[in-house]
Amino acid sequence: MARFQMINYGVLSIKHFQVNPKKRQEVLFRVNNYELTKLIQSRNQTHSTEVIIEHIENMTKRESLFVYKEILLKHTEAHCFYTIVPKNLKNGNVSVDHFIPWSFIHSDNLGNFVLTTNSLNSKKNSKLPSTDYLKKLFYRNTTLNKVSDQHVREEFAMYKESTVNKLYNYAEINDFQTGWHP
Repeated sequence: MARFQMINYGVLSIKHFQVNPKKRQEVLFRVNNYELTKLIQSRNQTHSTEVIIEHIENMTKRESLFVYKEILLKHTEAHCFYTIVPKNLKNGNVSVDHFIPWSFIHSDNLGNFVLTTNSLNSKKNSKLPSTDYLKKLFYRNTTLNKVSDQHVREEFAMYKESTVNKLYNYAEINDFQTGWHP
């Protein structure tokens, strides 16, 4: 809940409005980016505002997850992370899911990706899986971090379970629905 104080013609009135971060996250993110742009621009007169705004907006664009899908298919068991059904990832019915929703973290990291079916990925949407799956993700990442693939090693260079756990908790605090399971 956000609280604002407005002064109208010398009369103090307090207005309240409630912001649902999950539903309005994109708007809040853009407003925050705009304010960040103004701050950066005020301290760095060598770049135009348009260049800075373009750079910040590019931070929120989603990239192709094909490379991550190939890594996960190669180095993990090729089954749905959530259902463990091995045959449901056949014939292109495979999707890379952001375990902690992309709409919250705006980041693509191998340690946050799991394989699932297209339909389950759509059903999960921006929900947080139950904490049982969080434990399973940690175990999977420990195993994945041991492979010799250079790209995988680079992806896990900065990985920490504690960071993922904090992000999960922050997403929950920000009203992302928790406890999802198929």
